[in-house]
Amino acid sequence: MNRRVLIAFDFDGVIADSIKVMKDAFRKFLQVNQIEYTEELFDRYNGVTFSAMISELKEKYNLDRNHDKLLADYQEVVNSITKNIEPIIGVENVLKSLNEQGYEMVISSSASREYLDTFIKKYGLEDFFQEVFTGESCAYTKPDSRYYSNVFSHYEGYEIFVVEDSDNGLIAAFNAGAKTIFFNDNGRKTVAPYHYSVNNLLQITGVIARQARRGYFIGNGDIDVVVKEINPSFSEEEKENIEKIWSNRPEHVFNGEVLAFDSLHYIDGKLIVECFVTEYKYVYSVRSKITPMAVSGICIDKNGKTIVSVRKRVTDYSGSYELIPSGGINKLCVEKNKQGYKEQLLIELDEEGGADLAENVLGVDTLGICYDVVGNTMDICMKVRCRNDFTKLSFRNDNEEYGDKKLIEEVKEIKRLLKEKNVVITSKMILEHL
Repeated sequence: MNRRVLIAFDFDGVIADSIKVMKDAFRKFLQVNQIEYTEELFDRYNGVTFSAMISELKEKYNLDRNHDKLLADYQEVVNSITKNIEPIIGVENVLKSLNEQGYEMVISSSASREYLDTFIKKYGLEDFFQEVFTGESCAYTKPDSRYYSNVFSHYEGYEIFVVEDSDNGLIAAFNAGAKTIFFNDNGRKTVAPYHYSVNNLLQITGVIARQARRGYFIGNGDIDVVVKEINPSFSEEEKENIEKIWSNRPEHVFNGEVLAFDSLHYIDGKLIVECFVTEYKYVYSVRSKITPMAVSGICIDKNGKTIVSVRKRVTDYSGSYELIPSGGINKLCVEKNKQGYKEQLLIELDEEGGADLAENVLGVDTLGICYDVVGNTMDICMKVRCRNDFTKLSFRNDNEEYGDKKLIEEVKEIKRLLKEKNVVITSKMILEHL
C-alpha cells in the first residue's frame, strides 16, 4: 500500500453498541438531580468527557454537590448499566478486513481507560488497534479540535479518517483536518460537517477508496471565503522543474493571479474556507502542491431542467461533460465580500451561457464545497434558480471552454444520460447532492 492511512474510531456508538445504554445512564443521572432529559441535551454532551459534562451541568443547573462527588455518582450509574454492552454487529469482521488491507487503526474516545480496556479485552479486539486514546490522555475534550490534534500528532504524514457518530466528535475531527466519516446507523440528522456518511461500518473501505479516486463533497449552505497572506515555498529543484514545465506549456496557457485553497474550518454552522493568492504558473507546474479554488454551479429553469455542455481546449477534463457554469475565482470578488463567489458564478454564467441566461436569474443558493482529487481543485458549488425556459433560449457558442453540444433535460434525465459518459467529478457530486 502506497498510502499511509490511519482510521481513528470513536468508541461509544461506533465500536460498542452502547448509545441506548449511555442514554439510560444520562437519563437516570438527570432524574436524580431533577433535570429534565431531552434528546438535544444528550446530543449536546455525547462525545464530551464525563468531567467536562459534569462541570457544565453543575454550573448550568446550580447543582449543590461538588464536582468530584457528582462525577463519582455519574460514573457509578454508568458502571452499573454498561457491563453487558456488546460490540456493534459485524465490527470484528470490519476491523479484520481493514487490518488486512494495511490500514492502521486507533480508538479515540472521551471514555475512561478502564472502561475501554475492559471492553476491548473482553471481546478480543486488542490486536486491531495501534493505540487507545482516552478522555484521560488529553487536556481537551470534543468538540475542541485540540483533542484530535493531540491524536494526530502521533501520526504525521498519514492520511487520516475519523469515524464518529456524535456532532461533537465530527466537529473536533473536521477542524483538526481529518476526513470525517459520519457513522449514522439510525438516520439521525446532524448539523456538524462531514466528508462522508455511512450507515454500515462495512462501507468504510469503499469510502477510503472513493477518496483516493474522486474526492469528497461537504454540504453546507453558509460558506465564507477568507483570503490570507501565504507564500508557498519551493526547493531549488522544484523551482527548476517549475520553470522547465512552464516554458513548455501550450500557447493558449497564460499566467495570472489565482486563488489557491489552504484550509477548512467549521464555526457555529458556517464553513470557513481559507485561501491565498498565487500565480497560475505554480498551479500548472506543481499541481500536486497547489490546489486552485473555483466555483461550479447547476442552473435550473422553471420547469426543473438543467444544462450540460462539453469542455474543450482546457487543461483538465477536455472532452468531458460538465454542468454550466464553472470557473476560477477572481480575488477581488471575495476580498470585497466573503460570499462574493456567488457574483463570480454569475460572471461565469454570462460568459458561458450568454446574456439571455444570466439576466433571468432569480437567486443563487450555496450547496457546499467539493474537492476533486483528479484535478486537485476545490470548488464552491451552487444552484442557480432561473425564470427561463431553457429550451427557448439562445446560447452563446463562442466560449472557448465549451463546445456547441448542449444537453437540456430535467435533472433526473440528465443523471441517466450522463451515467456512462466522462463527467467532471464536481458535476457528478453536485448532481448526487442536490
